[in-house]
Amino acid sequence: MAKELYELIDELRGTAQIEDTVETIKISCFLRKLQINGLIKEIYFENVNESYFDCLYENVANVEHLPFDLRELTSCFNLESISILKQCIKEITNYSNIELIDLVKELLSDDTNFMCSMKYRYNYTEDGITKLVNYLVKDKNYNSVLDLCSGSGSFLIQNLLNENRDKLVGYELVTRDVVFSKMMAYVLDGNIEIHNKDVLQNTIEEKFDLCFTECPLALRYKQKIIEDPKGLLGFNHFGMRADWAFVFKAINAMNQNGKTFAILSQNSLINIPDMKSRQIIIENKLLEKVILMPQGTLKHTNVVYSLLVFSNNNDEVKFVDARDCYKIEKRVKQFDVEAFKKVESQLTSTFSYKEVEEKDYSFELNRYLYESGIPENMNPVMLSDCADVIGGYVYNTRKKIDSPVSVKMIKVENFDGCVVDSASAEEVEIEESKVSNYLVQKGDILLASKGTVIRAAIVQNIDEPCIFNSNINVIRVKEGTNLIPEFLLSYLNSDLWMKQLLLIQTGGIVKNISLKALREMDVPMLDMDTQEVIEARFNKLQQKLEEAKKAVAEYENKINGLFDMEVSD
Repeated sequence: MAKELYELIDELRGTAQIEDTVETIKISCFLRKLQINGLIKEIYFENVNESYFDCLYENVANVEHLPFDLRELTSCFNLESISILKQCIKEITNYSNIELIDLVKELLSDDTNFMCSMKYRYNYTEDGITKLVNYLVKDKNYNSVLDLCSGSGSFLIQNLLNENRDKLVGYELVTRDVVFSKMMAYVLDGNIEIHNKDVLQNTIEEKFDLCFTECPLALRYKQKIIEDPKGLLGFNHFGMRADWAFVFKAINAMNQNGKTFAILSQNSLINIPDMKSRQIIIENKLLEKVILMPQGTLKHTNVVYSLLVFSNNNDEVKFVDARDCYKIEKRVKQFDVEAFKKVESQLTSTFSYKEVEEKDYSFELNRYLYESGIPENMNPVMLSDCADVIGGYVYNTRKKIDSPVSVKMIKVENFDGCVVDSASAEEVEIEESKVSNYLVQKGDILLASKGTVIRAAIVQNIDEPCIFNSNINVIRVKEGTNLIPEFLLSYLNSDLWMKQLLLIQTGGIVKNISLKALREMDVPMLDMDTQEVIEARFNKLQQKLEEAKKAVAEYENKINGLFDMEVSD
């Protein structure tokens, strides 16, 4: 049926945007289903316009058997879509019930869902995630399913098709998504109950075997959360992000022997504002498993995310590193459940709740699965004991400056490999009184503390005053400390250091390192002979690199001037 679908899309190409075409085909399938079931006699009118669904509603044989008021479809349509509806209906007018169901299944695949999400934003759960959830409850007799933020209903519909659940309930605020969910379920002869409500402002009366939430990540929500029978929300801190509010809401709706699954960003598992939420989870013995998922398998974002599993009466938590459990299909990264099944036991490590508490209730996998600390034979010392760590200047172009002074500001873009190129820095105006606090000195190590890549560079030469911006932290070796800056720089760009960073950095794509965490990190303090050897090798290699750059520049100039040199004579 995939072939027929794409042939239909190709036939309509150029008439409307492809995502509008897919949605129109869905509606056409729904109308054909109404005709098959005898609820409407005619689905084709000579004049198709914005009042089409009003007219259609008037010809419904039995309104009570409709999954929703057909007039609601008007709000899901634009005039472009209405203009191609007639052609879509014409193409499927003779489809049987089986053919119609096969077509809808293809319409609900990851491929076509993704096409629609490009315009209508992200509103579906990838099949790989749904399959993983159902694999993790494969031995349970779970008949009732709740999906908070159900979107287009993909999670519920996949459970309808593949798991034969008895009761499927969703909550979704976007009316358009609710309508399409009900349409597709109706075509598939399934019963899905979707509430067009803000679940955080409504009470869920029933209890469910399986609860799932893939809420909008980092959603800002400033209203009071309704319903809290377990007292999990005994504090009001959801003014910034509501991720954990959805989690608690799902847990409250979970049966005593049920499970809750939640998609959460890595930041929610480690940040300070959400620590109280994580503490409540541990104190109530609710966390069962944390699965670190492959980055890029959420189509709408590239943030690092995890699938968390909650249940009652746990004393330990399993951390699963599933970052490599994916496959590439049609150039798209998808979670591979079969790969996960093969290596699940090898990926999983178990830790007590006491250990979680000791790590400030962090649910971030790297803090548990990777060795922390530097080997004892390297004589580790805290960075703050041997160096000053200084945060950069927060530059605000819109802030009025009373006594401005012009000074060069070093950014990450001014890093030339492992050396700071201060000459390339641009001049900015800042308050004169603050310049001295952020002046760069020879021998300073500048560490990029925010961004996609964390790296360090040293100031070897500086001819004029320069300051550094807030994306950089300066590490300045203290006088009298037996620590050579070039040696420290080599460590800060090493694999060992990068492994330590995994334990303290926050953020998804854009990594962040707090000053406090940086100051408390250990660095090796090797004997002076070893440090001097590394310093000498660094300087020698840096000199060779500079010579190579000059040679490259000379050859580039010769190539660029080749025509003039050979012809102008």
